[in-house]
Amino acid sequence: MSRRLLVGAVLVTMGLPVAGYGLVTALGELGGMYQHAMDDPLDQPPGGEERDASSKILTSAVIGVIGAVPASIGLRLLMPRRRRRGG
Repeated sequence: MSRRLLVGAVLVTMGLPVAGYGLVTALGELGGMYQHAMDDPLDQPPGGEERDASSKILTSAVIGVIGAVPASIGLRLLMPRRRRRGG
């Protein structure tokens, strides 16, 4: 196994779970916010729970992007190289 494939596999293996965690956490927080709005539409909680939820969603999205970067680099390393045809 070449070093290029090994590095690519390691980056994908490390990046995809981090990106998945960020995505699932952000969507879970968003779903919880909408579920609360559907359960009691006229409830306005004091202290701005929406602001807390939005900061948690943003933090989770940033974690997802941090994981997506090495995963995409790893996937690019795992792709076969295209050979140029000489003219």
